[in-house]
Amino acid sequence: MNSVRGCIVSPDLSLLNLVIVKKGKKVSKAPKIQGLVTPLTLQRKRARNVDKKKRIAKAKPEAAEYQKLLASRLKEQREKRSESLAKKRSRASAASKTPIGA
Repeated sequence: MNSVRGCIVSPDLSLLNLVIVKKGKKVSKAPKIQGLVTPLTLQRKRARNVDKKKRIAKAKPEAAEYQKLLASRLKEQREKRSESLAKKRSRASAASKTPIGA
């Protein structure tokens, strides 16, 4: 049923500006697929959580191991670089000490 809010309506009015307000309960439709909480869904949820915890527990030591590997490789690179720089310096100093004209 529709009603007119805040107006007095008579049949001799030619034009009327009004707001139509719907009365009564809103029509709601039942969902076709319902997310029912059954023992099976709870079991699956528990299994998912267990798997998630296992993955996290497995990833932590692997990440730590990888960090160790990265650190050792960086250390090796630094040592190589310092050795090559030391060789360059020794060559440069040896070249500067030897007389050019002799």
